[in-house]
Amino acid sequence: MIRSGKPEINGIGAIREVIQGPFTYQEQVIDFKENEHIHYQIIQGAPVNEHGGWIKFKSINATQSKIHYHITFSPKIKGTGWLIKLQIQNFLKQALANVIQHSEDMWSSTTTVNAYSRNTTLKKDIPTKARIK
Repeated sequence: MIRSGKPEINGIGAIREVIQGPFTYQEQVIDFKENEHIHYQIIQGAPVNEHGGWIKFKSINATQSKIHYHITFSPKIKGTGWLIKLQIQNFLKQALANVIQHSEDMWSSTTTVNAYSRNTTLKKDIPTKARIK
C-alpha cells in the first residue's frame, strides 16, 4: 500500500503497488463501496496506455458470492494486446484461486461453519470455480 484510501484502507484514493510477473505497477482506486464494488485504474508502470478495472461483488447466499470483473486496456505496443490479455487472465486466475483458498480456510475455521455443515451444506459441496470471460 502506497497510500490509504477513504473511508477504508482500500477505499477511494488508495494507491496500491502490484507485482505481476516482470511488471510492478501502481493502481489507484477511483470508486469504492464496501461489499459491493471497486473501480480502479492503473496510473504507473504497466505496459498499457490505459487500463481500468471494475469489480462487482454480489452475495448469492450465506456461503457463496459472485464476482464480476471487467477490465479494459490499450497496449503501449501495437499487436501485444493478446499477450497482455493472457498475462492478466493468468494473474486473475491465480488471484481468484488465492481468494477462494483464503475464504475456505477462514470459513472452515469458524464455528458458524459447523452449524451450516450439520444442517444443510458441507464444505465439499460448495462450488469453488473461478471463471474469466
